[in-house]
Amino acid sequence: MVTDHDAAPQSGPELPLFIFSIFFFVWIFLARWGKMCMVKCRLMSPWEEPEVNEKLGTYFECVPAFARKCQLAQELYSRNKLNIKTIEDGNLDNLRTEIGKKKIITGPSTYNMQDDQRYLASFSYVPVELRDLPEEEDISDPITQMLFMGFLRKDTNPFKTNMKALMGASRQKN
Repeated sequence: MVTDHDAAPQSGPELPLFIFSIFFFVWIFLARWGKMCMVKCRLMSPWEEPEVNEKLGTYFECVPAFARKCQLAQELYSRNKLNIKTIEDGNLDNLRTEIGKKKIITGPSTYNMQDDQRYLASFSYVPVELRDLPEEEDISDPITQMLFMGFLRKDTNPFKTNMKALMGASRQKN
């Protein structure tokens, strides 16, 4: 009886993968076993997680004093005038009473659209600490309400704004 089968090994795409997997598992086993032997012979020290303690303190201790004052002013203004609460009462108390330490956060401690100069110029927004005129307040308050719409209290309607002031400001800008 004649068939087309023979005893010669066939080399298809599975053979290189099979050989690679054997070498890979042998390498993993030998590497782990080799490290354990080297540690027992004291030729290598065992891996330990490094303990890093820079003694920075809490977030409120590391934020610069001026940034804390600006954030406190924005939060109090938003709570009293716009009925928006973005910081919990305990954190607001920490923000108000904490005294900074020597190590402070450099650069922006949080990303805040109200601090980005491009947005300030595009929307004619003026931060709370820089407002001098009632027109700046009329223009900036609706923007603050839109940015923090998710933090509004349930009894607040964010669309009760002075639209005449907004339209007048946009016409003056153009």
